[in-house]
Formats: sequence, C-alpha cells, structure tokens
Amino acid sequence: MSPTMNATINSTLNPRATSSAPAIFSRRSKASYAVMCLAFVAGALGSVQSAIAVQAVSIDLTGVQIRNATNQTRTSSPNLIDPAFQYSYTIRNANVRGVGGVLGLLYPNPVSLESVISGLGGGVFGTSALINNPTGTIPTTLIDQTLAGSTVQLGVTFAFSANLVTSINAQGVASFVVSSVSITSSSPFLAPGYLQFTSGFVDIATSCIADFDQDGGVTGADVGAFFNDFQQGFDSADVDGSGGIDGSDIGFFFTRFEQGC
Repeated sequence: MSPTMNATINSTLNPRATSSAPAIFSRRSKASYAVMCLAFVAGALGSVQSAIAVQAVSIDLTGVQIRNATNQTRTSSPNLIDPAFQYSYTIRNANVRGVGGVLGLLYPNPVSLESVISGLGGGVFGTSALINNPTGTIPTTLIDQTLAGSTVQLGVTFAFSANLVTSINAQGVASFVVSSVSITSSSPFLAPGYLQFTSGFVDIATSCIADFDQDGGVTGADVGAFFNDFQQGFDSADVDGSGGIDGSDIGFFFTRFEQGC
C-alpha cells in the first residue's frame, strides 16, 4: 500500500492507531467509517481492475474410513499449492456407505456424507468455505472441525465423534486427516460398524481477499461488497483474521486491493 494511503487509513479508520478512536465500532460508526473510506478509495484508486490467477489441488477421499480408533490420512501429493492470503475449500461428491454392524444395516449403499452426518444426529456438515490466511504463509490449517452426535437406531443408541482436519504443510502439500474417531453401540450384540468413502474429493484453491464478490476480478464492486458486510458485522469482513471486525480489517482489505489480490 502506498505511504499516503496507509497513513490515511491508519489515522482515520483504524481504532487501534489513534487514542481518540473508539476501541470497538458500533454499527453506526462502522457505517460512517465505511462511507468515508469508500469516498477516499474512489478518489485515490479509481477503477483498479486485475485478473486473478488461481491454483488448485484435490485430495481423493475414495477408500478413507471413519472407523473407531482409526486415523486416516490422504494428501494432494505430488501436487502442491502455493502460499496465499485466502483459500477456497470444497468437499464435493462425498459419498459413503456403512460397513458391518449398525452402519452397514442403515447405509448399505452409497449416500452423501452430509445425509449420514445429519441422520446420525451430527447436525449440519459444512462442505465449502472461504478461509482467510492473514500471514499469507504456509504451513497453515484450513479446517479443523469435530463431528459428534448420537441417535437411536433399531432400538440401539449409537454415538459417534470424529475430528476432521484439512491443512497445508510447509512444502505445499495439502492433507485431509480423520482422527480421534469414536463410534459406539449400546448393544453388546450389535457392533456399530464404520463408514467408508466410495467417492469424494477435497478441493483447495488459492483465492483472493480483494475479489470480495468472487466474480473473478478485482474491481470497485469488491469495495462495495466488502463495506456491505463490514457495516452488517458479518464474519466475512474479518479479513485480517483477528476474531473481530474493526478498522484493521479495512486497512488489510485495502492493502490486498491495491496489490490486486
């Protein structure tokens, strides 16, 4: 970011940079800052536009088991992905079937992973996300989620939990790890069985924080889209990954915007 723009943003918009600015933005003050900054950017940057180069890798999940006390790992090797300030994450065509026990009876044929997780009381399973990586470096963890639930099936209480982690190591290899799996049945006569992926991929691609509306280019429309989410206090506006939405997010967004990604 140019020294003039950086100084203006820090002194005018960043509550951490001045002693007189409020520590926490109210919705009204967010809107005021947003209007001021939008006007500044319109004059300073004009119609900045650039194309975005996307790099992507996929991890094949076929054969991965979600099985009691069993860890499973799949990677994108030999394919690598570069460091980036943002990544897109998608699980696509993920189908599983039950093998043995309760799960084998409930899901003898392939069915979507989301349906199985929901049916077992695990709630909503997210299959896509944009993940900010504020340092722009690797290694980094993209997704770290725990699935857990319980349900009564065939008169048997069935409980499960599993930790799913998607990350990128320092060499740029992406990995999908299933660990800490617990699958239990209340019946000593009916084993829980396990789940096995019959198909599915984890797709990871470099993305662009400045392309806030995700239309494939960096334009003035992205500024408007960012400020809309900023004023509403949406999590997507926390582009610096601090856990809060404040003036630092504005400065971070404009840095990426000026650099074209």
